[in-house]
Amino acid sequence: MKTSYIIYTNNSEDKIEEYINKFKEMWNNNEDELIIVDDLSQDQTVPIIVGTIGLFFKDEEHFKFYINTEKKGKTKSIQMAKKIATNRHKAIIGG
Repeated sequence: MKTSYIIYTNNSEDKIEEYINKFKEMWNNNEDELIIVDDLSQDQTVPIIVGTIGLFFKDEEHFKFYINTEKKGKTKSIQMAKKIATNRHKAIIGG
């Protein structure tokens, strides 16, 4: 089953690696995708994401990372991610 996993972040430096690792455990090679939406974090969330994802992902087909240009909040950010998702099944990790 192809699944799009969505992670919403906002100052989530203490949890983001855990969320990404959960995705890695569930990841079904060429079928699943991960969409991360950051809501203008002001801590080390974004550098942690870039560092962690850079080591794991080899292509953009399975990974999408968006940083909001203005604060949207959790609900609107997740709704946006669901619209971007290419797979029928969607799952929210953490947040």
